[in-house]
Amino acid sequence: MQQVMTIQEQVYQFLKEDICSGVFRPGQRLQEVSIANQYKVSRSPVREALRRLAADGLVEEVPNKGVTVKRYSARDMEEIYEMRVMMENEAIDHLTRAKLAPMEEELTSLLARMKLAYQRRDMPDYITMDSQLHRMLVRGSGNALLFQLYDRIDTLIRQFRRFSLVDPVRQADSVVEHETILQMLLQGNNDAAKEENKRHLLLARDQVVAYLNSLPEE
Repeated sequence: MQQVMTIQEQVYQFLKEDICSGVFRPGQRLQEVSIANQYKVSRSPVREALRRLAADGLVEEVPNKGVTVKRYSARDMEEIYEMRVMMENEAIDHLTRAKLAPMEEELTSLLARMKLAYQRRDMPDYITMDSQLHRMLVRGSGNALLFQLYDRIDTLIRQFRRFSLVDPVRQADSVVEHETILQMLLQGNNDAAKEENKRHLLLARDQVVAYLNSLPEE
């Protein structure tokens, strides 16, 4: 039986999605009354949702400004991507052939959908498939705590993913890199998959850092 989300959970998910998709921009103030009116709810679930988002690292309370979408610096992104490399490659280390076998069809399907999204120039869909593929690899490791920690990192990065694919050449390379990582894994060459995955993630990091460094100082 499917569990029905509470109003508070719905508001939390709506706000989280709007932040991660860029509807609410870094530094933008989030006013309880305005959000409550937008979502047609009382202020109480909005207040609780903002509290949870602060714990997630997506918003922060700024003196004299109230709650705002958190700004992340280039250095923050370097540290976040460093953690992402560590977590994903730890997961890849534990992806035995037995663990990969039940996921192979879905992983191959995700890769095919990524290629199609790239061909259609549908970047939002490409980014969604990209995230799902990486998350599946981490979840497939069988380490629930690792995936829980990775989920937090993935949430922080989501709003910046599109900036790692602004360059058309980088977009094309990203498709090839995902295909190479998956191919190496399915061949049982986990060490090579880790090296390619690290290279892939660091290239994405460099694009995000370059974008953040290009922003005017506050």
